[in-house]
Amino acid sequence: MLGYLFGLDRHAYQWHYSLGATAGVIPTNDGLACVWAGMAGHWFASHTRPAALFGEFIAWAASDLDLSASRQSGPLRGFPGAPCFVRESRGPAGRWSAMPATSRIRSPHTE
Repeated sequence: MLGYLFGLDRHAYQWHYSLGATAGVIPTNDGLACVWAGMAGHWFASHTRPAALFGEFIAWAASDLDLSASRQSGPLRGFPGAPCFVRESRGPAGRWSAMPATSRIRSPHTE
């Protein structure tokens, strides 16, 4: 999930990682910051209120990030992900073969 927020006192990129969670802040122009959260698809899909999930998840994944004084600019965006898999290695000595990317994830928010 991601959203653009006004009012964050951030002048640098921030990345937060913990087991099963990731979040961060990317400063943009005009006083905006892109605040994002990465979570398992089943968490995202099981909540009916994206704004509440976003706030709760950021508070848990990036506890030092205070969003209370910020206000949202535009809608939150996100989708529960897409199924994927990891291929087994091929080639001499188990090395990966170089292959061009032949697929992409289709997001309902970017189509």
